Amino acid sequence: MSYNFLWSYIIHELDYDQFHENAENVYRIRNDRFQDENLVTKDVKTYPAAGAFLESQFPEVKKSLRLHSFPASVFYNGQELSEKNFYYSDPEFFQFFSFPLLSGKRKTCLEGMNKIVISSAVARKYFKNENPIGKELESIGPFVITGVFEKNSSSHLDIDFLVSFETFLGFQGQEMNEDWYFSDFYTYLLIDEKANKATLEGKISHALLQEISQRIAFERREEFHLQPLTDIHLHSNFSNEIKVNGSFQLLVLLGVIAILVLVITAINYASFLFIKSLDGIKEIGLRKILGANKTQILTALFLEYFFQTLFVFGISLFLLDYVANHYYYLFNLPSDFFLFTLKDNLLLWIGIALLFLVIIGLAYIYPVLHLINYEPAAGLKGQVLGFRKNLLGKALLTIQISILGGFLFFGILVISQVNFLKNKDMGFKLEQTLIIDNTMGDSLHQVFRNKLLQLPEVKSYANGSVIPGNDNWWKINLKNHSKEIKNFRMGRVSPEFSVVFDFEFLAGSGFGAHKETDKEGVVVNEETLKILGIKHPEEAIGEKVKFSRWEKEIIGVIKNYHHASLKEPFQPLGFVLASRNEHFKAINLESQHLPETLDKIQQTYRETFSSGDFNYYFLDDYFQEQYRNEEIFIRNLLFFAVVVLVLVFVGIISFTAHNIKNRRKEIAIRKVAGSSLSGIAHLFLRDFISLVVTAIIISFPATFYFSGFWFDNFAFKIEVNAMHICGAYFVLFSGLLITIVTQVWLSARENPANVLGEG
Repeated sequence: MSYNFLWSYIIHELDYDQFHENAENVYRIRNDRFQDENLVTKDVKTYPAAGAFLESQFPEVKKSLRLHSFPASVFYNGQELSEKNFYYSDPEFFQFFSFPLLSGKRKTCLEGMNKIVISSAVARKYFKNENPIGKELESIGPFVITGVFEKNSSSHLDIDFLVSFETFLGFQGQEMNEDWYFSDFYTYLLIDEKANKATLEGKISHALLQEISQRIAFERREEFHLQPLTDIHLHSNFSNEIKVNGSFQLLVLLGVIAILVLVITAINYASFLFIKSLDGIKEIGLRKILGANKTQILTALFLEYFFQTLFVFGISLFLLDYVANHYYYLFNLPSDFFLFTLKDNLLLWIGIALLFLVIIGLAYIYPVLHLINYEPAAGLKGQVLGFRKNLLGKALLTIQISILGGFLFFGILVISQVNFLKNKDMGFKLEQTLIIDNTMGDSLHQVFRNKLLQLPEVKSYANGSVIPGNDNWWKINLKNHSKEIKNFRMGRVSPEFSVVFDFEFLAGSGFGAHKETDKEGVVVNEETLKILGIKHPEEAIGEKVKFSRWEKEIIGVIKNYHHASLKEPFQPLGFVLASRNEHFKAINLESQHLPETLDKIQQTYRETFSSGDFNYYFLDDYFQEQYRNEEIFIRNLLFFAVVVLVLVFVGIISFTAHNIKNRRKEIAIRKVAGSSLSGIAHLFLRDFISLVVTAIIISFPATFYFSGFWFDNFAFKIEVNAMHICGAYFVLFSGLLITIVTQVWLSARENPANVLGEG
């Protein structure tokens, strides 16, 4: 069941975006940017002019599509409701993506000004059971609803509102179609299926670079790549992703776990069959004497074990459906994902079932061939092979112990890394920081702010265009007299921003509430100074920097902080003073009773704003969302580590029990001769210690190598030390020692006279 459970998740992840009719021919443009020949960012957004330009230059590019995200509010029944998944889209959206269009026309629903297509969930939210087609939805403008589509959770897209791109051009001007500066658009290409994709990618990158060099006044080092649509979910974790994607490396590790679970199951099954067959060895000897040949005996045993295995596999599928429906939170998946995966990938599941049966079949071969070669006389006397001569059995047991040792070692490394992630100083205040995710008018916002600051639980309040864990930066080129930073991250903040997040200033200060000169100032981090060639923070104060059409003066330098997760290195970033209230409101709380404090803040919001949702979250929860893939992996690793632990110890107990059973008389004789319990235990431990040492030699280097796939996801990580290694294998050795000594002790308690008196 564990094997099937893991494979159901792996299939689900591999199935992302496969449902689109043109899935194999749709590509997204990725834009890489360099600083002094060093790659500084891989961005999945690019310029609005790129798609149409490529259509005109390459016949292989049949169509292009732009998506541009923006936060907006919906005004409904006198209320202002904040919505996140708003996108401007070219009319070709439904020619690229095969989301079911429940109402409307696929080719024309996004043509013209002020047209909007909504998801079925939004239609139910705002219009209940009414038909929304032709009705108006009030947002940044009055939009006419021209379509309703059904979302699919197995897509890298997370969209609820599609607004016609002509509407965007109406706000920004038609010149946006020729823009090579505003890099904020997801651009997809529909490529001719006969085109050579690798060759085309090089041509596209070269053509775009040539066009950019002719259009802009300064030199820009960039590269462009084509991402296959079906690769985005598992192979794309770059800047500005639409949502948190999966991880191919973690999926590979889960696949390895699935195979290891199956291998251990097969080994245990072989051990079980072997020991069970010992009880029937006299029957096999009797059959041979009565004239049965090997083929007849093998056929009888095979049919018995085959139907046993098939029955168990069928039960495991029913159990899997139950577990998937009740413990799906292990993977953050819909409760019915297993049935959908089974239905949509029936042939693949048949292949997995056959693999299961083949491996279990191989496990069956070991005990059967071992027993079928016994001489009839030996079988009738019950004379069976002892543990010390059973080389194959010892090899299988060593494999099991190696796998368990690897799980324990890797588990300790993962737990240590998780503790490192939780306890690492991020360089800013993360706990008890409340974020309100709402757009507010300037006048009422000021009233709301003043009311909140009167609450004793509210220590400070700020707003900004960006918050830690969020990638909503204004990305620009910033330069001083000698150096230029490509793709510099700039945010707009209120004066209290550095107070709320408790940034550490290495030189200068933050923005003052009433300092006019701060309007021309900028606060930067250490990484910025490093690239600008400024060695000491004090030297940066007063330095003039230019970006776009502005010139600013550095007034403060903050210590590098982890704006993104520990998977990302430090990036050059800075802040300028906002001219109005920005989207994100950050509130620093100091309260032992957060539910009551939240009620007060929400009540204040309701008193200030007559309508609208109160959208909030705590920053630590929001920040941890960046580790969603790691959390899924850790939960599964721990869950299946327990499964492996149980399987391995069941195997060890069965092997030890078999060995002790064959040597009961020897134990009884030694006990009569005066041997102590420790002396008797030594007989068995001598063999097992050599197996454990061999298992450690195998598992340590293999686990250390494969753990690198997981640790490669982090820019900041722990150093593997002797404590990790010794801790894992001490637990392994201690567990095996206790298991074996306990079984020997139980056997040694038998009365020697009873054992020696047996026939």
